[in-house]
Parts: sequence; structure tokens; C-alpha cells
Amino acid sequence: LVLAGCAALALSPLGDQGAPSNFAGGGLIGFAYLAVLSSAVAAIGKPGERSVLEKVVAVPATRFLFVLAGTYAVVQARQPTANVDVLPTIFETVAGLLMYKVSVLLVTALNSTAKEEEEQE
Repeated sequence: LVLAGCAALALSPLGDQGAPSNFAGGGLIGFAYLAVLSSAVAAIGKPGERSVLEKVVAVPATRFLFVLAGTYAVVQARQPTANVDVLPTIFETVAGLLMYKVSVLLVTALNSTAKEEEEQE
């Protein structure tokens, strides 16, 4: 979905030249967030003592700050090189980030549909 969004923005006559890179940056942040979240979930049932990193990642505020810092980094990387508005850059970055949320929801919906069809047979 992130690649499709980048391609659509690159081919769109309405978007600026930095829109695909902002969207891809948001997609990269989303992928990293998903990896951190899955490692935090995997550590929940883990027996024994958890490492300091696992304890820090388990806190939702840490993940939220990670997303904010990544978005800020994408906006600041784009801002000094061109005279651009900040709001569209933030919007494109967050849209790329949310593509991973959409993909997780799609996989969940498709998986539940497949299980229902399997049970009916």
C-alpha cells in the first residue's frame, strides 16, 4: 500500500515533488512502529526477566514519541531544502504512516472472512 501510494503521488499532477518521499518516510515510520509494537506484544507472554529495552518499548508513550520524532525528522529533512508548507508535508507523512494501520486491518478482515468460509465448509 505504501508503494502504491508513492506511485500515485509521483504520477499525480497535483502533488509536489517531495510528496512521494514524504509518504515513503511515513511508511518507513509505520513499518518501524509495527515492528516495535509486535516485539512488545511478543514480550508479554515471555517467561523470566525482560530486558530494559523490552520494558521501555512496552510503554505506549514510548511508541507514540517514536512516531512523533520520526514525523518531525521527515518534516525537518524536507523543510530546509525547499520553501514548502509544513502542513502538507505532515499530512503526507502521516498518510504513509497510516497505510500500515490500513494494511493490518485488511489482513485481519481477510483472515476472518477466510476462517468463516472454512467453517461453513
